[in-house]
Amino acid sequence: MSGLVVRVILSPDVVTMTERELSDEIRAVTTMARLQALAGQHVVIANLMQSLGQDGAATESFLHRELHLPAPVLVQQRRAVMFA
Repeated sequence: MSGLVVRVILSPDVVTMTERELSDEIRAVTTMARLQALAGQHVVIANLMQSLGQDGAATESFLHRELHLPAPVLVQQRRAVMFA
């Protein structure tokens, strides 16, 4: 769950793309996949901290400031914009 992208499956349509377009597309998709994995870590840690009785606002702040984990809602918004 480190956000490392292991494999990218390409559509047959990529043959019509330039090398630069393909590179940009792969970069965008892998960046989104990484952000989604990090948001997943955010959810797991937030739930664990909540079950331990930690303050939700303090936990959210810690996850963002110290661990640099994006909030799932922000990743969902970014994904919606990307695929609109």
